[in-house]
Amino acid sequence: MKKPVAWLSALALGTAIPSVAAVCALDVAPASTLLLPFFEVDLSKVANPKKAEVTTVTLTNHSDAETLAHVTFWTDVALPVMAYDILIPPFGSQDIPLHEVFAGEVADLPGIVNPEDPAIAPPGATIEDVIARQTGQPINGNCLTFPRGDRIARGYITIDAIVNDQVFPNARRRNSHSNVLTGIVSYNNRRRKNGSLEYLVHLEATGSGTIEGLGSVWALDYDISNGARTEIIVWRDIADTQSFDSSAACDGPAPNGWFPHGQTQVTVADEAGSMQEILLNGVGESVAGFPYLAGRYEIGRGGISVPFKKGTLYLDLSDAEQSWVGVRRSFNSTKRQGRAQAVPIVPIECSPN
Repeated sequence: MKKPVAWLSALALGTAIPSVAAVCALDVAPASTLLLPFFEVDLSKVANPKKAEVTTVTLTNHSDAETLAHVTFWTDVALPVMAYDILIPPFGSQDIPLHEVFAGEVADLPGIVNPEDPAIAPPGATIEDVIARQTGQPINGNCLTFPRGDRIARGYITIDAIVNDQVFPNARRRNSHSNVLTGIVSYNNRRRKNGSLEYLVHLEATGSGTIEGLGSVWALDYDISNGARTEIIVWRDIADTQSFDSSAACDGPAPNGWFPHGQTQVTVADEAGSMQEILLNGVGESVAGFPYLAGRYEIGRGGISVPFKKGTLYLDLSDAEQSWVGVRRSFNSTKRQGRAQAVPIVPIECSPN
């Protein structure tokens, strides 16, 4: 078995892990970049959202000037699908209902032509093109993710506040480094008569013009006892996504450049503090537990195998440049659901000025 990494040794010895300054914390405050780490849209139900969970992103501009929000949809293997701009009035807000995006006309989206990368939703692209890109269907022999054999659009979304030199500019700058945007995402399941909401990930620009980093090691409590369910959302940013072979991807999931992506270490602790490393093969080597760069994974029930029904999961994802982990909990007796961010035990360093 691998030697425990430094953070695990510290936990086992009871050593206090230093806290970080609030400016580097993942707090909710007006930011220049927002992240929806993962989404799923059932394309078979976009015409009748009453039968599906409806996901809506709401952006709010906290500036006294108009702000242009640059919205980019990515696949779950971190390849861009389309990008467009939303003009938000001073102190105003705008909704992005994901079902409506995938059910509508691409031409109706404001600023859909992206001058910086014409390959992203180029002029003349249709919603069918966008759906094909998002679901791993071939376009000219290339796929932007692996096909899963279903009609589920999966991926993540980034939103950047950009300089509004003019409406739908041809030479805009990508990020104004203006901390003016906040955002939430709501999940409304009309069929089950329940819903929830959570904040997007807010990344503030620092005085030096950089964006604060995310985490590398995460902790979350889980419960799969008595019919309860726990799922985790894992998002990562890595440098070598360009090695993804988009032509070979059309044949389905298989070793493909960086895929499947692994993790440095995953350890679980029970309520008494007994710790055990998981996601190991027969010879004690780590195996990929989170192969996609953005994905949803269930604990237990044929998903991530754990030795305890209740406990704390520690994910060391420091092999990625940065990461984010979320939690979804549901309780069988009440059908209530909850969503939250995991605790960043070891955040990525940032040095705001």
